[in-house]
Amino acid sequence: MVSAGLRKRLSTSHRSPSDDDLARIRAVIDAHQPGFREAVVADAKITARYRGEHEDFRSGWEAALQVTRLCLITDSFFAQVCYRAKVACRSRGVVIVPSILHRLAIITGQVSIGDKVVLRPGIYLPHGQVVIDG
Repeated sequence: MVSAGLRKRLSTSHRSPSDDDLARIRAVIDAHQPGFREAVVADAKITARYRGEHEDFRSGWEAALQVTRLCLITDSFFAQVCYRAKVACRSRGVVIVPSILHRLAIITGQVSIGDKVVLRPGIYLPHGQVVIDG
């Protein structure tokens, strides 16, 4: 027989997080996310380096062209850019677009990166079939 005091401690120690708790957790995670442009350009540089391609972007236009080119030729990089865009949209309070971008990353590059994950700039994913969850 379980005493009333023990029952109360057990019920409060295994409570599910409230909406306020989840909002605070998401705010902390979003605060640690790098900026979209900074992260995508760093990811493009490291991807180009690993692929043995030109990695020094002299201007913003050249960086944008290289990011677009890498998105078109490698599915895993496109999925990574979708993840970066998902995080940027979510941190700005956009509702449906992050879910669409997450599904697009799964469909095109077979890459699933969870909402609790913080990826620093300069990550290289050599292939798809990647699941990262925090």
